[in-house]
Amino acid sequence: MKTIAMVLCATLFLAATGLAADVSGTWTGTLTFEVGNGESESAFVTFRQEGDKVTGSAGPNQQQLFPLTGAVKDDRLSFEVKRAGDRSIRFELQITGDQMSGRGQLVRDGQSAGTAVLTLKREPAKTQN
Repeated sequence: MKTIAMVLCATLFLAATGLAADVSGTWTGTLTFEVGNGESESAFVTFRQEGDKVTGSAGPNQQQLFPLTGAVKDDRLSFEVKRAGDRSIRFELQITGDQMSGRGQLVRDGQSAGTAVLTLKREPAKTQN
């Protein structure tokens, strides 16, 4: 009976740790600023996930990228993109399968500089020939 209980506990623990979404890969989408005239720009993001920790890079395209760090908890992703100087954007996104969206807080010189909406879709993994 003890063996069955231990197996059940181990199974539940493994199932619970597997609930966090895996965001590793390349994602593309749109970043829409909620300041000024609501301009939008393309978004290109790569994530590398180890456990709940996330690193990678983000920017408007593959040629202009900035480092990011963050964490995944269940179906939520929080990360910060460090831009040039003392500028950054802190994001809180909801993950739904191969899509995610949410808001970002723009920070300049330690002060809030507005908000933005980010929507991303996972790009299919490239296959090797």
